[in-house]
Amino acid sequence: MAYFRSFLLCLFILLFGFFIVEKSYSANLSTAMLRLNKLTANTALSGLVCATPTSTATEGKVQVIFPSDFSISPSGWSVNSSDIPSGSTAWPGISFNSTSSTTSTFNSNDLTAGTRYCFSFTASGSTTGATGQKTTTINTLTSGNSSIDTKEIGLTIRTSDTVNVNATVPASASDFTATLTKTSPATNTFPPNQTISYSLEYESLLSYATTVEVVASWTQGTIAGSGAPSLDIVDYVLGSASTGYGGATPVIDTINRTITWTIPAMPGNTPSTVTFELETTEAYTGPETVSFTVNGVLEGPGTQSTTSSITSQYQYNGSPSPTPTNVPGPTSTPGPTSTPGPGQSPTPTPTPGGTSPLYQSVDITRLTADSATIEVFLSRSSQSTIFYGTSVSKLNQSIKSATKTTFHKFVLQELISDTTYYFKVVSGSSTSDIFTFTTAVPSDAPSVELNSLVIESNNVILIDPLTADELNRIAVIPSSSNFQIKFKVHKKYEVKRVQTFIQAKNVLGINTFAQTAEAAGFNTNMTPVGKNEYSGRLFASSTPGMYQLFAKIYDTNGNIIEEKILDVKISDRLRVLNPNGEPVEGAELLLYYLDPMEKRYLIVSSQAISIQNPSFSNYDGYFNITLPQGDYKARITAIGYVEKEVNFTLGGKIGQDYPDVILTPTPFTFLSFFQYYLYTFTDFTGAFIATIIPLSHSYRFVDLTAFFICASFVLLTFVAFLFKTKFHLGTIHHFILLNLPFIKKRVKSPLQVKILNDETKSALSDVTVYIENDKKQIVLSAKSQRNGTVYLMLPSNAALISFVKQGYEPVSLSSLDAVEAKTVELKTQEDSISSITSKLSVVFHSFFALLFEVFLMLSFLFELFFFFTWNPFKILPFFVLSILNLWIWVTIKRSAHKFI
Repeated sequence: MAYFRSFLLCLFILLFGFFIVEKSYSANLSTAMLRLNKLTANTALSGLVCATPTSTATEGKVQVIFPSDFSISPSGWSVNSSDIPSGSTAWPGISFNSTSSTTSTFNSNDLTAGTRYCFSFTASGSTTGATGQKTTTINTLTSGNSSIDTKEIGLTIRTSDTVNVNATVPASASDFTATLTKTSPATNTFPPNQTISYSLEYESLLSYATTVEVVASWTQGTIAGSGAPSLDIVDYVLGSASTGYGGATPVIDTINRTITWTIPAMPGNTPSTVTFELETTEAYTGPETVSFTVNGVLEGPGTQSTTSSITSQYQYNGSPSPTPTNVPGPTSTPGPTSTPGPGQSPTPTPTPGGTSPLYQSVDITRLTADSATIEVFLSRSSQSTIFYGTSVSKLNQSIKSATKTTFHKFVLQELISDTTYYFKVVSGSSTSDIFTFTTAVPSDAPSVELNSLVIESNNVILIDPLTADELNRIAVIPSSSNFQIKFKVHKKYEVKRVQTFIQAKNVLGINTFAQTAEAAGFNTNMTPVGKNEYSGRLFASSTPGMYQLFAKIYDTNGNIIEEKILDVKISDRLRVLNPNGEPVEGAELLLYYLDPMEKRYLIVSSQAISIQNPSFSNYDGYFNITLPQGDYKARITAIGYVEKEVNFTLGGKIGQDYPDVILTPTPFTFLSFFQYYLYTFTDFTGAFIATIIPLSHSYRFVDLTAFFICASFVLLTFVAFLFKTKFHLGTIHHFILLNLPFIKKRVKSPLQVKILNDETKSALSDVTVYIENDKKQIVLSAKSQRNGTVYLMLPSNAALISFVKQGYEPVSLSSLDAVEAKTVELKTQEDSISSITSKLSVVFHSFFALLFEVFLMLSFLFELFFFFTWNPFKILPFFVLSILNLWIWVTIKRSAHKFI
């Protein structure tokens, strides 16, 4: 009985343990997949099964439980483990076992946990079910049908197994082309006010239509030698841009210097062209060239074509600027803002008749976060309306001017910050281009600190912080002169660029500035020179009148502030004339100023004001002086004229200008005539000395002077030597070779002949000696010296020697032995008469020959002086040449009566 109880206990433990083990098999497959070859409804069933077991139990079977609406047949099943995904393991021992309802069972060998196994199956008699979302389950079992691992899988049956994929392949830069061409003029260097025409050809190479933007842009001008662009050297010509493909409207951005054509559906392989014009300005009137670049590009979705660029040069030609011809009326007062109703066109119907006004300028002069000021200048008076909005196709707000005038100022208010706006102007029957701007982000706009303003011309301070308010901010500047501007700007860290420009008062956009080789012109980019301080130089017009000086400030927040700094009065320079209106050159001016404390005139000190006092008039009668505002007295004296005193006032009022002084001539006397030329010579000498003294401190100038002096005296000495000796320059090397001891003995066929007058036995100079060969060709020629000698090295083919001199009978010797005596005598022709010219020539040559010793002595003196005060190595070549001159002269003297 005890054994029986023990047996039951063991049997219970075994059964309990078996139950625990069997229950521990049940887990989830790590991964499982059922992929049907056809996902459409009621289609033959076939597919792929994959699973990764997690249990270490011994597998014997695998089950696939299909959705309940699948039709599963017990026949027609086949499996294989060769057509499986890469990286998977063939399911071991896989074979079909049986089916029951929607469950299919397959035989399997033991599986290793963590390994992905796959097999494919085909069930020709079975089909899928209806369309919809379904689930299927994959189980692994023991050979006794106990569950080990399981996994439920989602499955979708569709009406069609065709998958439609819609995708857009991004375009590349090679899918778009843009070619910019300059059509006129043919040159690539342009003067001021030159219109330049461009065409931009563009094309999309895509096979479908897409949205593109055609963009033309231009840079600021870069002065030669400068590192960065700084001048608005070209401007867009209003109305010159053509429409793009499909009538795309050009949009002009004058702030960023771009023209943009937006084309919503540009078809592929359809080349198109847009055209536009730019015009050079007079923003620079200096001597250097200014380069600028015009670019063209086609921008597509996510990419753009290669940029096509043309770089050109601007060169100021010194021509005067055009004279103002249009003076606009008062600034127009905008009317109330109106918004068209639904369907209402914002553009009014053009008024028939009359001449359409042309737009000469459209400028954005002020731009903040919530407002913009736009100034329009027309060629004739007209009422104008500005239409604006946030879209090119929706310019649904407008402002109309109240009066007819050539100048209109529109202030757009209540704008949205950091938003792009578009606008156009309609004047009569004329419509402008469409322009664009972007309002600033919310911020405080910068401004000029007017109490920091300094105006300076010719080193004379005209306006400074101490006197600006007292003089009501009016600077009096002489015409055609440079003046320097300096001021501070608030909020320096947000300032991007500062420009200043000067324009005639009550005249907009008129250039009235003349040539200068120093200043940038009538507008300039200011240069930062210190803490929030800027400096620049402008050129005053040659036309007197009232002008205004403006500053235009661009900051990083998008604000543009145009601010008037002060009034500028340009006055003719102080000038002296005779009663006929002709300029008086060299007149002396002595200036006095009225001391407001002592109420008397005192001489203007050059230490107080940086001017020359006294000063002298130039060839045009002008005095190059600049004075601050105040009361002055000028005392003017000139040779041949009566002295005159003139009182004048410089200020901002009418008549407070530099005067024209008319001098009265004095009666002619020899004393005044002599004094005139004496003072003229004195002035010239003084000016020459004043020029030389600064140069005397330059080592380069001393070098050049020493070189010029030494070279001049060496050359003069040699020329005087030739005149003195009548030496033939072409045979000087014969003389040197025949007289150098170490060469003389090696010279073959030496010839040294003395030519005499047969009657007087005196030496004959300037006798031409010809050496001919056996073919009667001249192979050598020379002339006798003043002592009648000729030095030659005869060529080997010499056959005939001829001696020729005007007034003498020529002599020819066919035998060279005939000249062994070393003398040849020429007979005088009876009818020989010397001309006056030849006699004068003899006199001149004789006089110049007398200076040989003087020049030779001066050469040595200057060379010795510069040898010790200058660079010895630089003076050595001249010293050698002088020694050579001396040696030749001494040798000739010694050999005058000596013959070999």
